[in-house]
Amino acid sequence: MSATEIEDTGVPLPRISEIRALPDLRLSIVWAEGSRTGRADTVDLAPLINTYKLYRPLRSNEELFQTAHLVDDGNVVAWGDGKVDMAAELIEEIAKEAMTPQDFASFLRRNDLTQEAAAALLGYSPRQIGNFASTGPIPRLVALACYGYEARSGADKKRQPLPEALPDIYEQAAKEARAMLSQAAQHFADQLRGISSDMRSEVKATRAELRKSILELPQETAESAAQMRRAIEDQIEALREIEAARAELRKSILELPQETAESADQIRRVIEDQIEALGEIEATRAELRRTFLNRRRKAPPRCAV
Repeated sequence: MSATEIEDTGVPLPRISEIRALPDLRLSIVWAEGSRTGRADTVDLAPLINTYKLYRPLRSNEELFQTAHLVDDGNVVAWGDGKVDMAAELIEEIAKEAMTPQDFASFLRRNDLTQEAAAALLGYSPRQIGNFASTGPIPRLVALACYGYEARSGADKKRQPLPEALPDIYEQAAKEARAMLSQAAQHFADQLRGISSDMRSEVKATRAELRKSILELPQETAESAAQMRRAIEDQIEALREIEAARAELRKSILELPQETAESADQIRRVIEDQIEALGEIEATRAELRRTFLNRRRKAPPRCAV
């Protein structure tokens, strides 16, 4: 026999005829060919998906997992655009390690175990054992423990032998449990790193926004302040000129001859009008100063971040 020839073992390769995605990384499968031809199984793919990096996109994406479909005439299960797939042979190995409620009930009968005895043996309550035997689902570790119990006790002589890949069922179950815990810890650490990175980005963006709003006074505010400053300076200059004219008029009136008293009265009235106008201008000046100071107080303070 050459190295390129294929030997027929008489056992057809597994092929799937129907598939349906279920919650919690499970598939409902009907087998068309293989050692489980005609059987309908609910297969928990979590041990594979949580162990191999190839299936990382399926771990936290329930929507993607629900896109499961058959390709290659049922020899392969694929998800999404087909970049993530799983061979039917691999799924069949997982199915062989699974257990239906009927299988579990048969296990109890074959080994003459009551629900209380099975509860003590497997570490579950009698109520949970009753659920396993009636409705399921059966956890994979429970199924492996049952197979291991029968393999060690030799009670199930009629049952087909366990796969050669499981020489020590308890050791493998413990190994898989450790792998799942390690994967969960790594996933949690990745999430924490992502959250920390997002928080740093938000803080950086907030600091940049505060720096921009505090250090960069809007252009319109600066222009308004300049206009107010010029208006106040013009008012001060006008007041100075009026005060000088008032002093000059007072000096002229006091030095007028007696015969010009009537004219002086007229001039005095003019001056009084001027004084009243000066009071109004002074009030306007005070109002402008208050407005300018209020705007300066409302402007954001200049500070470094």
